[in-house]
Amino acid sequence: MLAKDVKQRILKRLPAAIFPALGLKRWKSSVHWFEDRNWSLIFVEFQPISGYNAVVLNVGVGLLWYPKDYFSFDIGHRESNITPYESETQFESEVTKLIHTAQTKVLKYQSDFSNLETDYKAILAHQFTSEELWGSFHKGVISGLNQDAASAIRYFNKLISLKPESAFDAEIARHASMLRAYVTDPERFKLAVEDGIHQTRSHLNLPALKSEF
Repeated sequence: MLAKDVKQRILKRLPAAIFPALGLKRWKSSVHWFEDRNWSLIFVEFQPISGYNAVVLNVGVGLLWYPKDYFSFDIGHRESNITPYESETQFESEVTKLIHTAQTKVLKYQSDFSNLETDYKAILAHQFTSEELWGSFHKGVISGLNQDAASAIRYFNKLISLKPESAFDAEIARHASMLRAYVTDPERFKLAVEDGIHQTRSHLNLPALKSEF
C-alpha cells in the first residue's frame, strides 16, 4: 500500500474511535469532522500540506450568519506544526497526539459556544484576524441577538465606515447596513440573521436550521 494511502487510512480510522463521542460527524467522506450547532460549526480538519506527505491540525468555529458557500475558521485555526508521514507506527503515534489536542479544543469550544449568552462573551472577547471587518460584523450580529442594540450599532457603524478594498468588502458592508436597520426591532433582526444562516446552510448542504434563536 502506498504511503499516502496508509496515511489516509490512519486519518480516517483513529478519529472515528474518538470523535463521535464528542458529537462530531465526518464531513462528507473526508478526514474532516464537524459538530453542527445551528448558527455555527465546530470543525476539525487534518489539512494536507501541498507537496508533502504531511498534515497539520486545524480546529475552530465557523459562524454561519453571513451568507456564503464555503466554510471558514472564524475563531481558531492552526493547532499543530506540520506532521509528516515517515512510517505507519510513527504517524499513528503523531495522529493520536493530534486527536487529543483536537479533543481538548473541541470541548472548550463546546463550552464557549453553548448558547447565545456564551457566544456573546466568546465572540466579543475574541481578536479576529480581520478585526475591523469580520470582527465588527460578528460582534455586531451577536450583540444584536443579545438585544445589546447600542453595541450592535457601534460595531456595524465601524464596519460600514471602512473604505471597501474589494466588491466583497462592499457587500459585507451592505449586509451590515441592512442588519443595522433592524437592530431596534429584535424579532425583525433575528429573522434577518436567520435568513443568512438558512442561505449558508443550504450552500453547504447542511440540514435546515433545527433551532431558531
